[in-house]
Amino acid sequence: MTDTTLPEAGSATGSREPTETADAASVARLTVLLLEPDCAPGLWASVDSGEMDHLVPEFPLLRMEQDPIHRHKDVLSHTIAVVAKTGPDLIVRLAALFHDIAEPRTR
Repeated sequence: MTDTTLPEAGSATGSREPTETADAASVARLTVLLLEPDCAPGLWASVDSGEMDHLVPEFPLLRMEQDPIHRHKDVLSHTIAVVAKTGPDLIVRLAALFHDIAEPRTR
């Protein structure tokens, strides 16, 4: 029988142990932001204030340049644009938010 349990957070090769976890209020705020019809301004405010760094420590790394064939200057701008183009469905927006999260580690 195949073991289908997920590994503990931080146990994958090359990953680091989290030093903090996001509090419930911050997670609730992110949920509210993602459910706004126009979520981009709130997401940018969360990034600019540093709040997003606490929720998703990998986010600051997305400020890296994209390949020249893409229309956005950096992966973070692209990610927020993708999230903003989806409807206010939490699962879809979370998928859009995290779709390139590993990009910095793969270059």
